[in-house]
Formats: sequence, C-alpha cells, structure tokens
Amino acid sequence: MPWPAGGAPARGLGWLLAALALAGIAWTRAEASREADWEQVAVLMRAAEAAAGTADGAPEYLAWRRQTQALAAETGWAFYQAWGDDARRWQWAEFLVVHTDQLPQTGTGEAGWRERLRRIREEGRLAPDTPAALRLRFLCEELDERRFLSYYLGEVAAAKVDWVAAARELAAIAARFPQESSAALRNLAAFTIRQAKRHAPGADEEIRALFSANASETLQDLARGLDAVAAARAAPVELRFTAIDGQEVDLAKLRGKVVLLDFRGVTWCGACREEEPFMKEAYARYRDHGFEILTITYEMREASRAFVQAYARERGLAWPFYFDGRGAENPHLKRFGITSVPQHFLLDRDGRLASTEVRGARLDPAVRRLLGLPAAPAEAATP
Repeated sequence: MPWPAGGAPARGLGWLLAALALAGIAWTRAEASREADWEQVAVLMRAAEAAAGTADGAPEYLAWRRQTQALAAETGWAFYQAWGDDARRWQWAEFLVVHTDQLPQTGTGEAGWRERLRRIREEGRLAPDTPAALRLRFLCEELDERRFLSYYLGEVAAAKVDWVAAARELAAIAARFPQESSAALRNLAAFTIRQAKRHAPGADEEIRALFSANASETLQDLARGLDAVAAARAAPVELRFTAIDGQEVDLAKLRGKVVLLDFRGVTWCGACREEEPFMKEAYARYRDHGFEILTITYEMREASRAFVQAYARERGLAWPFYFDGRGAENPHLKRFGITSVPQHFLLDRDGRLASTEVRGARLDPAVRRLLGLPAAPAEAATP
C-alpha cells in the first residue's frame, strides 16, 4: 500500500537532506579553517626563511630570527596535529628540520621539541604521503642516531664502530632513492668514509667502491669526488671560472705559483671566518713570491651574491671569489665531493694537490715550503 504524501519516506528523505546540508556546512567550515590554518603557517615559514637568508650577525637580528622560527614551529605543530591527512604538513616538517639551525626556543622546551621531532621522523618514515626526499632524510637521521650516537657522546671508541656495516646500511637506503639529491645522505656518507679512513685503514676504500657501484647519484657523486681528489695529487688540477667581479680565472695560467683553493661559506660559516686572518696574512706576506688564493663559495641562494661581494671587499679579501648560489650543486664542490666547509686545497707550482691539511697556523709554513723559502725563525728553532 503506497505511503500517503508527507509520510515516513518523505519525512526520512527530508531529515537525510537536512543532515547532509548540515554536514556540508560543517565540512565547508572545517575546510575554511584548514586553509586559514595553513595560510598562517605558510606566512610564518616564509618570514622565517627570509630571516635565515639575511646575512647579518647583529644580536637584534638573531633574536628576531629565533622568534620567527619559534612562531613558525609552534604554529606548524598545531597544524600537523590538527590536519594529519593534509600533505602540506610535510612542507612544514621539512622547514622544521632544514631551516631551523637549533631546536626552536619556545615554551615547549628542548626535551619537548626532541620528542616532537622524534614523532615526526617516525611518522614520516612510514606515512604513505611523505615526499621521497624527506623520507630519505628521516631514514638517514634514524641511521645516524642508531649507529653513531654513542660515538658522538664518547661512550664508544671510534675503533669499536663498524664503519663498513654502517656504510652498507646507508647504501641500501640510498639505493631506494636513486634520483634524490639529499644533503642528509651526502653528509652522512661523507662522514662515514672520512671516519673510516681515519680509524679503520683500508675500510675507506671498501666503502668508496660500495658507493661507486650504488644506484644513488648522490653516492656516485661522492665516490667520484674522492677519485678526483686522488687524481689531483697525481696530475695538475684544471679549473676555470668567472669570478664574482667578472674576472676570468684559469688555474692553467697560474702554473709556477702556489695556489690555495679555499672552499667556504660566506653568509653562514663561522669556522670559515676564523680562517680569514691566517689567509690574509699569508696572502700579504707571500703574494709577491708567487702565492695566490681562489675562493669557491658554498652559498645556497642567488640572493646572497651582493652580500658576498660586499663582504669580500669590506674584509679585504682581495682575491677572486667564485659564486653561483647553487649550494651543494656547485660544480666545483661536487667535483671534489666536498660536503662540509671550510676545506683547503694547497696546490704546488705544478698545479698538483700538495696538502689538504693547511687550516689555521699550518698554512704559513706549508706555503713557505712550497715556495722554496727559508723556514721562519720559529720553525727553524723547532727540533
């Protein structure tokens, strides 16, 4: 028997439509709230990144930078918790692990932020929507902590660390991301092979071969860099570039001179700045005897070009500077597998690599020896 007009099915359909309408309103409001929340996070991240790109060590700047990073961190954390299905949360997570140079200084405290970072990394390693580059970073950080934390803390001697096993595990991770260019992978791989060379003679060659055969372009680049450094000791280094001031530089035209290749950061590397007095003193003392310096800058932003130029001029660094603002993609850094700075290559008069151990006070006597000058009185008196 048919239901009369306005009977139960009609009323049920009306209730259903009303419920759907209310749900739609709630969903629209939720989406509006989601977008408003994200916009707030995005604005703060842009401000913090702009602060990080400003090359200024003034106390008021540093305070502003820390405050901006802290606001972006706390606001992003709220978004991360509230919208766990939004892929943009990983943009904030990448900002957090890449652009903050220390744990955010907020009311949460250091221990609280360490726990948050641990959670983000764990979830990021497993979540299906984590971007490949970020997942690779999280995997490298987990391996670094698990394999090397006790060494960093001085609880385990370097000789007790299985550097080759760690390298194999790192290579297995890297092979899953063959096309990803990752600073975290590059730095951890370089650290592993550097420590193996220092503490486990022969292991570094095994690791170099392992990296060379890996599917990861990052590990292949590092292995090629190690080969390039070895080749530079046997044959003259060829290197040409246009300096930041427009000067054309060609190492081949500097044969007969001793040349320091100075790989450094300008806007961000404090240790690099500590090398400047030694370099300036050696340059002033030995330039007329045939000593030259060429600086290759490790800078992440094209926007830093003007600052680098002004910095070199104001600090009296009167030798050619190469600048491209490409960070780890700088071809001269990649060529020699350089992942950390400062690094110094001292070339002899024939253009071959004579030493990489010439930082600080070691530079002056090394230059004197290669120039064939008599030892300084203090050196001559040393037994």
